[in-house]
Amino acid sequence: MRLPPPFGRARSIRLRCVPPRRVSDLEFRFWTLVGVGVFCVLFAMPLFTLVVPDHLDEGHGLAAALWQPGTRNLTIALSVCVLLFATLSAVYTFGIPRTLIRRAVAVDDAGLTVVERPVWWFGGTATRIGWADVRAVDAGAALFRATPGAAHGAGAAVDVHLHRPVPGLPLFAACGYVRGGTSEGADPGGYRVRFGGPGRQMRRDLRRLADALHRARPDLWRGPAPSDDAAAA
Repeated sequence: MRLPPPFGRARSIRLRCVPPRRVSDLEFRFWTLVGVGVFCVLFAMPLFTLVVPDHLDEGHGLAAALWQPGTRNLTIALSVCVLLFATLSAVYTFGIPRTLIRRAVAVDDAGLTVVERPVWWFGGTATRIGWADVRAVDAGAALFRATPGAAHGAGAAVDVHLHRPVPGLPLFAACGYVRGGTSEGADPGGYRVRFGGPGRQMRRDLRRLADALHRARPDLWRGPAPSDDAAAA
């Protein structure tokens, strides 16, 4: 059954500041490469300025000079550092697009689509979750109410509870099984997709996502409506 307008068109909500955070991740990669590069220089300078020239003057070839008893340890250490630097450079370069991905959730009358948009050589992903697979939708109290740490987005999350697992979801919206409570009337537990993360920007994006989900399927919303929570905050 198709829902009436205005739910016939998708509403895309971009989720910013999703861990790993873009700036800190790039900084970590940069300083890791700098540190390994410094070690390469520290091992290479005495090897190629003090030791190897003497062996070359004695008539040894470069390979033989590097493998002399007095230079062997430095050669091994330098080789390990160069190999580590090359490996990290390749891995980090290949992974750069994933730190620049624009993540979003599109909500329409057929369900929601979890999207990672293409960046450079990363082709992007788009995984569909139909409303038939959704059991309930709710949000943490920290998303709307003034709770400790709410200014920094602590505890802010939107949960989509599913009847069955959905394969192919990206890491920022991974599907996991959550155990239910043991008391009578408690949630029996099941599969859940959680959208969340730290920061005020993420909190604002999650509020927009919660509003879009509630507008699309208020019958699946569990707890007070987002507008009611916002008014009570």
